[in-house]
Amino acid sequence: MENTITFETLTGFVLLTPLASFLLCLIIPDRYSWAVTIAAPILLLISASFGVYLFFAFPAHTSFLIQLKWFNIAQYSFNGNIELNRLSILMMPLVTVISFLVHLYSVGHMAGDKGTKRYFAMLGFLTFSMLGILLSDNLLIIFFF
Repeated sequence: MENTITFETLTGFVLLTPLASFLLCLIIPDRYSWAVTIAAPILLLISASFGVYLFFAFPAHTSFLIQLKWFNIAQYSFNGNIELNRLSILMMPLVTVISFLVHLYSVGHMAGDKGTKRYFAMLGFLTFSMLGILLSDNLLIIFFF
């Protein structure tokens, strides 16, 4: 039982760290836009580290389903399910490491550009959405992400 809580928590960190990068890039004032080029890659490095750790710690031939009750309409209940299986755990570090490398390259590429904050914010949101699609278990969650 402890492993499922650990895997759920780590999955939450991997999924929500790019979202935190997106939100942080939006709230940093324009005069401190240089801080975005530091904070966004660091947050993606944290996400990639958790993803790689989760890949090596996840037991083979197992699957976990995280069920989140979303809403009800009449007698129908809609759940937002996140599934952890070997394929999603394999793709998670791949997505986060490549996204971290794109963030790192973009620091030099976007140097001196006026749209640096918006660029890094959208890059973090893209990573969050890709991870959400990767971990989704049903079409409702795929549509949401």
